[in-house]
Amino acid sequence: MIYNKYFKIFNKKSNPKLRLFCFPYAGGNSSIYNCWDKSIDNNIELIAVELTGRSNRMFEEPIHDMDKLVEVLYENIKCYLNKPFAFFGHSMGGLISYALSKKIEENTSFKLDFLIISATLPPFYYLKGKTHKYSDEDLIKVLKNQNNTPQEALDSKELMELMIPTIRADYKLIETYNTENISTLKSKVILFNSEEDIDKQVMIQWQSYFVNSYDYKVFKGNHFFLKLYQEEVISNINNIYYTYSHC
Repeated sequence: MIYNKYFKIFNKKSNPKLRLFCFPYAGGNSSIYNCWDKSIDNNIELIAVELTGRSNRMFEEPIHDMDKLVEVLYENIKCYLNKPFAFFGHSMGGLISYALSKKIEENTSFKLDFLIISATLPPFYYLKGKTHKYSDEDLIKVLKNQNNTPQEALDSKELMELMIPTIRADYKLIETYNTENISTLKSKVILFNSEEDIDKQVMIQWQSYFVNSYDYKVFKGNHFFLKLYQEEVISNINNIYYTYSHC
């Protein structure tokens, strides 16, 4: 497999039974998933998506348009789809993985084994949001309120100057993504949610974006339950693999 800077493979396998692509939340990078290979099923090749504007791609312009990002990811991911594959996306990553799944369904004969959308509101809830228009100071307040950015990073003016353009681009990506004319997704979908974060009656409105019924898994914790309850999240993914993939 030729090296591709969009995809970081944590446990490269010569003949994986499934390639699981994991998409980051806003402001996040591939390191979110760098410990998952210790617990993920041995048949699964774990691949984290590394977007521009973060980590070792910090000085590349972040993409703030969903259609453009999906087109870029689509062109880069096609050569990886010669094996069974699935997507996991948390928060912003849930929207990106949904949009990319649609692109693959509509333009190829490849079939996604399953898509896990985690801690992600239905797309219309984000549309026309204004967070991407906030001042730098107000964006930093958003990061503080999320309780997921280290205090030393928040206190570093230099680091914030590097991070804020990416945070702003990520919010613009999700707040301008219009799904009005997009057809429903045929692939199997599983929703991961903490009802302390998103009310179930809101989360299940994802159904209008799918052709088939979905599965719904509930976790304890806040928006970042994938970190707080990492082993439980991975255990559920392993079970989903054995339920829906080609073993």
